[in-house]
Amino acid sequence: MRKLSKFIYYFLKIITFNQITKYWNKKYAKPNTTFITSDKIPFSLENLIEIVGENNFENVANTLSRVQIFLKETKGLDLDKIKNLEGISGVVLSQKTLNLIVGNNASTIATKLKERLLKNG
Repeated sequence: MRKLSKFIYYFLKIITFNQITKYWNKKYAKPNTTFITSDKIPFSLENLIEIVGENNFENVANTLSRVQIFLKETKGLDLDKIKNLEGISGVVLSQKTLNLIVGNNASTIATKLKERLLKNG
């Protein structure tokens, strides 16, 4: 083989191999399936408990990004004050349920609220 032919051969081989490698990396790349939770609560739980009413809680549950608070009574609840708490991006009130959309620290908030409710009985 002449020098030019060898150069073209190796050049094409490198280009082809790099294209195949990129294809394989893309095809067999594992998707990121982890969910990161935060332990920091961006607002004071005392403020939330004061707004909702300490004796108004029945139960607290959570999903990945929401805290679900089951209430005894929804009358007189100031939703604007709850919406203005830092870290709460949304508030949904149904008949006896208050849903707070808080993001990746929902489990921490729910756990702290449950602990607080168990202390107070």
